Amino acid sequence: MNKSLISLSFFMLFSLSCSLFAKETIRLTNGEWLPYMSATLKHKGVASRIVSEAFALEGIDVEYTFFPWKRAYALVTNGEFDGSLAWASKKEREKEVYYSKEGVILGQTMFFYKNDLELSWHVKKQNYENLKGLTIGTLIGYKYLDVFDIAVKNKIVNEQKVSTLEINFKKLLNNRIDLLISNKDVAYNVLNQSFSKKEISSLSSIEYNPEMTVYYLILSKKHKKNVRLMKLFNSGLKKLKESGKYDQYYKESRAGDYIN
Repeated sequence: MNKSLISLSFFMLFSLSCSLFAKETIRLTNGEWLPYMSATLKHKGVASRIVSEAFALEGIDVEYTFFPWKRAYALVTNGEFDGSLAWASKKEREKEVYYSKEGVILGQTMFFYKNDLELSWHVKKQNYENLKGLTIGTLIGYKYLDVFDIAVKNKIVNEQKVSTLEINFKKLLNNRIDLLISNKDVAYNVLNQSFSKKEISSLSSIEYNPEMTVYYLILSKKHKKNVRLMKLFNSGLKKLKESGKYDQYYKESRAGDYIN
């Protein structure tokens, strides 16, 4: 056998072995929603890390590209990208995308208040009479629970609206409001970026809403392979949760570990 033929055979064998062992890559759109997803954060944010590592447990690499949210979804439904994170479940989307079995993000809404406030509150009872006379900070343009709106309308509690969560925390720390309402992870992101450890340690929180808002990985129905890929993701996410790493990553995010 001449040298040329040996070299060609070796090259073909090497190429075949590389293709056999190369990891499959899934392409996902992503968007800016601190601290869950962001091009500016380590691991692209806690939700991005969870999705990447769930797929990695099943031998799949993830490639993220960031877009405005409307375009991020459109690029999935037209099949240009395999999927996206993270999206709330809506009936009208089910004809276009597959949803993961479990949520990537479990959005928990909290009351934040200073440690010296004696608070008598039961989240399931929504007993606003126990908060009578207190002033609660909210954000302009956000929708809150109907029972809260009724308590404000009936002047059981007072509401002060501002444009940013950072302003609300400044007001809370300066005793200009008694409580504020915020998503737990978004709140800790603002606190870790804009306030001292001493200020953060002066605050407590308790559940405001008895229900969590769940956000899922979605994969396009344009690609047949996504049925298989979603099964792999569901398996990987289950493993990640059972290992304790899912909760660990959220603890790290709330401690500010993903801020560059």
